[in-house]
Amino acid sequence: MALSLVEHFNAKELKSKIIFLFATFIVHRKHHLRDAITLLQEAYSSGIDNGDFEYASNAAVSKCRYSFFNGLKLTELEREMAFYSNAIAQLEAGNNLSQNQMHHQVVLNLLSIDENSCCLEGDAYDEEKSLPFHLAVNDKNSLHLLYLYKLILCYLLGKFTQALENATSAEQYLEGTIGMVSVPNFHFYDSLVRLVVYLSVSKSEQKQLLFKVISNQDKLLKWAHYAPMNFQHKYDLVQAEKARVLGNILEAEDFYQRAIAGACKNEYIQGKRTLFPNKN
Repeated sequence: MALSLVEHFNAKELKSKIIFLFATFIVHRKHHLRDAITLLQEAYSSGIDNGDFEYASNAAVSKCRYSFFNGLKLTELEREMAFYSNAIAQLEAGNNLSQNQMHHQVVLNLLSIDENSCCLEGDAYDEEKSLPFHLAVNDKNSLHLLYLYKLILCYLLGKFTQALENATSAEQYLEGTIGMVSVPNFHFYDSLVRLVVYLSVSKSEQKQLLFKVISNQDKLLKWAHYAPMNFQHKYDLVQAEKARVLGNILEAEDFYQRAIAGACKNEYIQGKRTLFPNKN
């Protein structure tokens, strides 16, 4: 309705803002995430054309973030993030620039994996320098994303103890990204890392880990009900891992196959790396 009203009244001064809000907080709940990315490009272009540089900048950083979670090829994503960081810098949107540089550094780390790839420190972003600023202004959005990205990187690189520590830190700032697609992705990776360490801890710790996984799965199942194209394969993969650690091999195999089929069908190409986190 909001989008229709903007078009009906030709409200150019509101167009970037309305599209940004709809694309960032609503679209992925019912439609494929790539539809949100298309709208965010429109929000960016509208903001530039109509002088709404604040929301043009918001749309740019949101587009880069959502493109990452949608699985855009890393080489293409790196070029796009570099372009938008330059554009945001010209718009003088400091916090958005820092966030986009953070996203960019994650991609750079994945493109050149080494022993330090769990640390966001490089040409685009330096967490050691940026973290005190995020904390000083209580920027829960940036803090959650910083620890979420470190959780993902540590999980993919097989550093599971560090991944779990980052999951705990990311959860402390989860309210900073409520409504964004990073929230279900947090619950997804949080479950995966808890299941990876499940067999290496005590019985009492296993009970706590499994309780948290079940809680995460309840949330993912609700998201998957309304937007299966974005979340069903994630739910299925966690179910497969849960069945595996509990010794239910046939059930695990079934859910692995469902997760693979769902990720392929909906073009979430990063699913292969998630299925084999300790492989290059």
